Amino acid sequence: MSAVFEMTGVDLAGPILLRNRDKVWIEIFTCGVYRAIHFELVSDFSTQSFLLALKRVISRRGRVKTIYSDNGTNFVGRNNELQNIGWSVIIAYSDFKIS
Repeated sequence: MSAVFEMTGVDLAGPILLRNRDKVWIEIFTCGVYRAIHFELVSDFSTQSFLLALKRVISRRGRVKTIYSDNGTNFVGRNNELQNIGWSVIIAYSDFKIS
């Protein structure tokens, strides 16, 4: 059995114009196993906005193991940035164990 949102797809919808004329986008997270969905509002396409939305999803839904996207330009930039993260430091700091 897989946990909900362990295998996740992500996409963006929008922009949506708010009453105060701000633009926002909806980050859509879909569970690949149970077909559950989770929406997060983001204010821009920056990597920081995506990572904050992902952090909120993980805090509510649990750890994500695999993320699939449509390889839009906004996701390609995020992928490139994630490749430069020191994953060994993150794994050592977390309680994650590799078997």
